[in-house]
Amino acid sequence: MTMKKLLFENTFIQLFLWETPYIIEAFWKDATVDMVDADFKETIQVLWKNLAEHKPIGLLADTRNFGFVITPDLQEWYGENITANMGKDTKKVAMLVSLGLIEQISIKQTIEEDNKTGFQTNYFSSIEKALAWLVI
Repeated sequence: MTMKKLLFENTFIQLFLWETPYIIEAFWKDATVDMVDADFKETIQVLWKNLAEHKPIGLLADTRNFGFVITPDLQEWYGENITANMGKDTKKVAMLVSLGLIEQISIKQTIEEDNKTGFQTNYFSSIEKALAWLVI
């Protein structure tokens, strides 16, 4: 059984550090439907801080319950800020896809803004496939 430790929790997200594989899991909650831009920025900065601090090999982003639409302005902010803030040791990001079409499109557009980081991003519908890809 994989051991994982809760690193952070707020209304919108839970961050877990897994021992094996050494990854961070970001579990986005249903409450994201009520997020505003400032909430998104604050929460994503906490995620970046934990990635930089713990230096996991990968990030498992569970966006299946993500209900916030990331606007083009926020996508641009994300792209401008991620390179300076994201941990350089993180090589892969596995995304469990959102159930909402508009939300998923906004997530994919936002991730496209992070091409300066050099990590690989892939999208999955099952946690098993996502984990298998992260540890390859």
